[in-house]
Amino acid sequence: MVKKLVEIRIKSGKDLAKAEKYIEETCDYYNIGSEYFANIMLSASEGIRILLGKGEPQKGEVIVYGSKTNKGLRITIERKSKEPRIEDHDTIDQGLKMAKMTREMYIIKTLADDLKISGGGEKIELHYYITSLNTEKYFRRAQKLKEYFEKSGVLIKKKDV
Repeated sequence: MVKKLVEIRIKSGKDLAKAEKYIEETCDYYNIGSEYFANIMLSASEGIRILLGKGEPQKGEVIVYGSKTNKGLRITIERKSKEPRIEDHDTIDQGLKMAKMTREMYIIKTLADDLKISGGGEKIELHYYITSLNTEKYFRRAQKLKEYFEKSGVLIKKKDV
């Protein structure tokens, strides 16, 4: 069971700004720095656009929620429709849609560390492994401590650092 911090529901492309604000607040809540923020924002926005474009806005909505995992952050984007999905059988339209979707999915796959699509394409889970952030913080703090001790005149042995 995934513990959702909060979820947001989007019914049209006009609400995309709300989703972007939600993603920003989720990244702030989980202390995700700018190193990953741009990747998360762009890939999640593209996922939302894909699922918003799949159906008529009046007949469904896209639900977005973030959750923390053992390895980092997961953003889940899920389309809920009020009516059953009707497949478009026009091959030219399908070809054009697939070309555009392929480009968008490439962006998502490149920026997310892991991608899981389920529910017949109605649910996208984006995983971001952010364990290296703690390592970067550790090195910054260690460097600051070293600078502090050097200023105060305390001798630091090589194996202490």
